[in-house]
Amino acid sequence: MKRISIRSITDGLPPECGSPVNFPEIMQEMGRTNRKDNYLDRVPEINDKKWNVLEDGIVEVVVENKGFYNTIAQKFFHRPRFSFIKLDKYGSCVWQAIDGERTVYDIGRILEKEQEGASDKLYERLVTFFGILENNKYIRFK
Repeated sequence: MKRISIRSITDGLPPECGSPVNFPEIMQEMGRTNRKDNYLDRVPEINDKKWNVLEDGIVEVVVENKGFYNTIAQKFFHRPRFSFIKLDKYGSCVWQAIDGERTVYDIGRILEKEQEGASDKLYERLVTFFGILENNKYIRFK
């Protein structure tokens, strides 16, 4: 398979075709900002979720099931109004380290110190975990 670079495509063009495409400028014009900051420098904070630390140090997050479909499920299928989500030991350590001031990198260092064996692909897993928490609206980034 032959690779083609942008330079090889634009080298033979006449001057009236204009300059090569500048993607960051196009993204800004479309209203999409080009984030150049490092994910590990982001500061997470917990949304308005109730949570408890159980006797064994495991964090239990309490989520209220609200909304139209959840109300129907509660009335007709006897589903609970609250869900209790227990995190594992790594997730509990991370959750307790989120204070609105520490960065993702700082939280990774805390996890690495407190939990044996957490250093194997630590930051890849941590970024994935924070992505899941953010998508489910458990946390937000400042």
